[in-house]
Amino acid sequence: MKRLTRKIRRIVAKSVAVEAGTLVYRLNPILRRWANYYSCVVAKRCFRRIEHYLWIKLWSWATKKHT
Repeated sequence: MKRLTRKIRRIVAKSVAVEAGTLVYRLNPILRRWANYYSCVVAKRCFRRIEHYLWIKLWSWATKKHT
């Protein structure tokens, strides 16, 4: 989870000047790969934490982009 949160943080930080669609396009394969890898384990808590972390990062990105 730490590696994934670092990747999310890095991608969102680099994507300050891009559109929302581009940001989603960059995040989607990484999140899909991670979810497929951990889907065979009972990972409800992990998925919830990553979802919350991603929501916080995307919300802060959106508020910086559209003040």
